[in-house]
Amino acid sequence: MLLGVVLGIWKWLAREKPRYEAAFAECIWVTFPPGYAVDGDRFGGGKRIDEILRERKVGFLGGVAGVGDPPEVVEVELTVDLDQLEARALIEELQEIGLLPKEATYQAGRYPRPWPEE
Repeated sequence: MLLGVVLGIWKWLAREKPRYEAAFAECIWVTFPPGYAVDGDRFGGGKRIDEILRERKVGFLGGVAGVGDPPEVVEVELTVDLDQLEARALIEELQEIGLLPKEATYQAGRYPRPWPEE
């Protein structure tokens, strides 16, 4: 019986502490122009972007999509808890400090992701 009580308390405490990543539902998809190698000097911002978002407790780097050999960055996904104006300000700030290219475009929203109509 004591074991049951201990397991019950442990289970209750564990559910009260969700993972950091579970708190964010909004996404910002940043589309890169050609020429940014995943491991290159022009895109060294992946780790730094993640650090900035986590320090501010507004999100994290959700992923980097690349194509080719050697792979070039096609898109970066930021998972955040920001409204549209805050998302725009974040993208502009990351562009100003050189972590995102000035030519990059972005789209914000939730999954399922809205795809532009062709």
